[in-house]
Amino acid sequence: MKLIFSLLLIFGIVWLIMFIGSLLGYLGLIFLRIFVIFGIPALVIGSVYKILKK
Repeated sequence: MKLIFSLLLIFGIVWLIMFIGSLLGYLGLIFLRIFVIFGIPALVIGSVYKILKK
């Protein structure tokens, strides 16, 4: 009985870590996509503006 309980506990912890990891990975992909859409053009415009300002 104790063995089954410990196995379930380990399985639950592993599942929780995988679930949180996939959730964070999904959010990370969304943030990465937002950064690619908005961040890179902003960086390009900022660098061009600095070059033109000189």
